[in-house]
Amino acid sequence: MKRLILLLTCFIIGMGLAIAQDKQVSGTVTDETGEPIVGASVIAKGTTIGRATDTNGKFVFTVPTSVKTLVVKYVGYADAEADALENVTIRLEPDTKTLGEVVVTALGISREKKALGYAVQEIDGSELLKTRGGLNNPVNALQGKIAGLQILSSSGSIGGSSKVLIRGVKSISGNNQPLFVIDGVPIEGADYNSSETARGAGGYDYGNLIQDINPDDIENISVLKGPNASALYGSRATNGVIMITTKKGTKTGKSDDGFGITFNTSIGIEKVSKLPKLQRLYGGGYDFYDIEINGKGYQYPVYEEDVSWGPRYEGQNIVSWYDLGKWEAGGKIGDPTTSKWQAPAHDIEDFFETGISFVNSLSMSQATDRSSARISYTNSDLKGYLPNSTQQKNVLNVAASTKSPNKKLELFTNITYLNTATKGRSETGYGDNNVMVKFVQWGHRELDMNELKSLYKYPDGSQVTWNRNAWDDPTPAYSNNPYWSRNMCYENDTRNRVYGNVGLSFEITDYLKFQYKTNLDFFVDKQYERNAVYSQEESHYKEISRQQIELNHEFLLQFNKSVNEFSYSANIGSNLMSRNYEYVYGETVGGLVLPEFYNLSNSSSLARGYNRLTKKAINSLFASGTIGYKSLIYLDASIRNDWSSTLPKENNSYLYPSVTGSFIFSELLKGSSPWLSFGKVRLGYAQVGSDTDPYQIKDIYTFNNSISSTPGYILSNTKRNPNLKPEITTSYEAGLEAAFFKNRLGFEVTL
Repeated sequence: MKRLILLLTCFIIGMGLAIAQDKQVSGTVTDETGEPIVGASVIAKGTTIGRATDTNGKFVFTVPTSVKTLVVKYVGYADAEADALENVTIRLEPDTKTLGEVVVTALGISREKKALGYAVQEIDGSELLKTRGGLNNPVNALQGKIAGLQILSSSGSIGGSSKVLIRGVKSISGNNQPLFVIDGVPIEGADYNSSETARGAGGYDYGNLIQDINPDDIENISVLKGPNASALYGSRATNGVIMITTKKGTKTGKSDDGFGITFNTSIGIEKVSKLPKLQRLYGGGYDFYDIEINGKGYQYPVYEEDVSWGPRYEGQNIVSWYDLGKWEAGGKIGDPTTSKWQAPAHDIEDFFETGISFVNSLSMSQATDRSSARISYTNSDLKGYLPNSTQQKNVLNVAASTKSPNKKLELFTNITYLNTATKGRSETGYGDNNVMVKFVQWGHRELDMNELKSLYKYPDGSQVTWNRNAWDDPTPAYSNNPYWSRNMCYENDTRNRVYGNVGLSFEITDYLKFQYKTNLDFFVDKQYERNAVYSQEESHYKEISRQQIELNHEFLLQFNKSVNEFSYSANIGSNLMSRNYEYVYGETVGGLVLPEFYNLSNSSSLARGYNRLTKKAINSLFASGTIGYKSLIYLDASIRNDWSSTLPKENNSYLYPSVTGSFIFSELLKGSSPWLSFGKVRLGYAQVGSDTDPYQIKDIYTFNNSISSTPGYILSNTKRNPNLKPEITTSYEAGLEAAFFKNRLGFEVTL
């Protein structure tokens, strides 16, 4: 009894303590005029406990006694904090962040968006993580998020190419992709797919190099649209610029020790969602043959014809390719089994697997008043939806900066290393091992995927295929077994890449700053393609190696000062760019001697080789300036001159200017039109010059040994032009931007 009384006493005391641990908070939320705000979110800081304000702007709820602060949020207003007490009044102020938003513009210069005379749009880096996907190129996540940005993605193959356009096609050269810049480093984003791949005649889609960006390291992305916005970047920015700023170590306040660890993990699953609708009433070939094996008669489909005009499925008894394959693999002992002529139990949808990707990212950062550092590592492992397709990526990023005690001198660096290895990309177009072509154009409809998977290789290593030359000749006529294509005739590729910068800046005065940095982009890309012995096509092996290094030395002097009602800023600088590209190619001739030995020395005839080295340099001077008056009118101008090594001496220098102006008319209507939050009109004119690829001026000779038995050199099929001139893109731009009702509604129009 005493124990029971003691337990009850403890329970009652515990209940009292539990109740005492909560407290009530209440109050009213108003706007800047004192009017109540309906539907504002009031949350206990550090918890998920909260309420929305009622029709009178009031709230009341219970929170733990440990809660000291309330956070209030409402669309169109800046977040506010208040003490977690009863009967508090919390006043919200309009959110002017959007109107005074600072965006990153050309050369990494930060400016107020409202002052710009051209179109710039910025999104948060987290947008790239939302649609990461196992097989998608990371840049595809920008689709639909930037006005005027068009992304044409590949058909879902691992790391496939994405064509990026800003405001459509501009250049007759065929290169209309914008320049990608990561922390001030111009990044090579081209693809190196073959001409056959480009025209749909086969080959592999190796993707464009911009897919090497790591979404986990991105802080934000600014898209500079058109020549007006990107003129300072010169020739390569004719089609606009996509500027990527990566994450750095940060310190949010005095109480923050600046140290942080972040770990993210994600799993992506992909399945083929759409396939052509195919008939399931008739099989392949044209009719049945009557054949005899060991004195017994059989009906045999016309497997050597790769069409589906065969007999209707009626359960006829036949000897199938699978029956013959099993019989041959077993040494032709006894008689082959027979099968029913019927629609397959496992059709082409069962050929495709479930793709799954695992991505793990770990970052550590530390920041003080004068220094910051961040180190991150991201690993991704992908198994594709095609059999025998995988991709692994490893990305290491280091970003650090430190300032002198007087904070005038700053040293900084940001380096990224990437390693990627891919196997089993899908062959494209009209290729011998594009399984979709074989399924829907040159195939039989009675083929069962489980049978094809279980038997695609004989014990001696030769191929088992449905497309036999005859019932007693198992060699392939036109088509490989799709599992032979995926497991024996695959490609693999690797890429190692380093990009980043190191530099310093010095604050000469409070309005004058000098900066120098060296930007590096270096990669080695290797590709290996094979067609196995015993394939329908001739056995073959090919190696390709590409190596490129680009260095940019950038000098920049920045001026920024305000005098009375005027603001002035100016930049003058120089850029020295050099790029070396090396290409080495080798392939076998006449087939392979030994099966499954992939080396150029295994060529039946003398292997063929080729190599190329190209060099290019551009030296540049540039300047820009801005004048602003009362946050009402802004005038921008820039000028740049490039000297390119790819143009004739008399035409290798080209100058191009830009001028933009903006008028923020909402500044004049502040008192009379409270419904108008922001309004701006802008006009712009710009030119951007562009050069060409190396060695387009003088005619060249190429090696040839097909004309006679004596090797020699002949003129190239392409006629060079010794009088080439730079290409100039001229742009005229007009725009209108407006926001209404405390930024709840807005639009932007550009012509």
